[in-house]
Amino acid sequence: MGFFLFILYLLTYFLRPDEQFPQLAPYRIMLCLGVAAMLAALLTLLTGKGRSVRGPQPYLMFGLLAVAVLSVLTHGWFGGGIFVLEDFGVTTAVFFMTLIYGTSFRRIRILATILVLVSVVIALQGILATHFGYGGDTLLTNKFLMLQVTNRHAEGTTADDLQLGQQLWMGRYIYLARIRGLGFLQDPNDLGQMLLVPLPFLGLAWRRNSRLRNFLLVYIPVGLLLYAIYLTRSRGAFVALLVLTLLAFKERLGRTRAIVLTLLLATVLVGLNVSGSRGVDDESAQERITAWRNGLEKLATNPILGVGYKQFTDTGDVLTAHNSFVLCFSELGLVGYFIWLTLLAATILELWPLTQLPEDDPLDLDFRRWAKAILLALCGYLVAGFFLSRTWEVPLYVILAMGAGLAEVARRAERPVGGLPAISLAGRVGVLEFASIIMFAVVVKLGI
Repeated sequence: MGFFLFILYLLTYFLRPDEQFPQLAPYRIMLCLGVAAMLAALLTLLTGKGRSVRGPQPYLMFGLLAVAVLSVLTHGWFGGGIFVLEDFGVTTAVFFMTLIYGTSFRRIRILATILVLVSVVIALQGILATHFGYGGDTLLTNKFLMLQVTNRHAEGTTADDLQLGQQLWMGRYIYLARIRGLGFLQDPNDLGQMLLVPLPFLGLAWRRNSRLRNFLLVYIPVGLLLYAIYLTRSRGAFVALLVLTLLAFKERLGRTRAIVLTLLLATVLVGLNVSGSRGVDDESAQERITAWRNGLEKLATNPILGVGYKQFTDTGDVLTAHNSFVLCFSELGLVGYFIWLTLLAATILELWPLTQLPEDDPLDLDFRRWAKAILLALCGYLVAGFFLSRTWEVPLYVILAMGAGLAEVARRAERPVGGLPAISLAGRVGVLEFASIIMFAVVVKLGI
């Protein structure tokens, strides 16, 4: 029952029925389902029916939440602790519910299916908004991209007098809206990042010599997601898609063929004008460098606990960090950034040995394929997150919890799970932490 409630909560969290149907808003469906699912999860733990995860992820997640609370309390905002618990506490609760319920192959498959389903639904809504005006006032951005069909650079423009969802020729220009989602996906770039996550899981549904199955369960959903990513016109999602393509096909096709395939995809996307002809002169690159400089300055002034959880834009800056890593160390300082990187590293290290299991045993093959899919989903999300401030959002922590759950299933099946002693892991993450900060400082200094 608890797992069913959790699935319903995830569906409402991603699809936002209260925003799609405002008449449902007074009933607080998402809140009620979330509270019910969390109470059921706690009852599962108290009755001993849940399976504990022996990896470090639960402790790291609690530590991250604690640092987030301290980061606002140390700046004198005593009510900020409640804000953090209400905001990042939801993400933390989803992470733990995924851990509690996602410690079997069957349930991990169900969670992956839910991510696929909600993403396909969101993609379909965006496509319908673009071509048929469905929900155009909420599912399309109010800022249109001006695409020039000559060899001059494109410009950004607002067009409040144009009907959303239409493509209108205006002399040498065509106006296109970018699709977006609801809730935490209201930015087209954030939606593009989210739509990358299910692609590796769809690859698991492919079967040799099953054309109809592959057409219905793989090719159609992948096509919808790729087209929706194109409609977001997110350059970060475009880069992440290229990285995913290279990593996903490197082993199957070989490195050379995978690189060729990736280059061909890049050529096609450039030819399709995937970013909406937003040239390098549109100030976005300079804004990103400025945001990273602000993040480094915030870290320098508050090195231990940062400027506070979600306080990056509340200190006189207009821009967000434009980078999930920069956002983390600027808001939670070196302590929070260390814990966050350790959470990522611990999950990756646990899953990596599973990707090397032989393919002759069916169970080993399952572990191998699922570990690769989760790592690819995590990689795609983080690569896109290098251009977006999405450090604290739920999808990242669902992926991490699925990885920790799969590692626990592998432990019970006596399969090799990776990891390092605590001191060794801390040392390597510490080196990674300072190396990444130095890298951002060099990029900002050189202005590249």
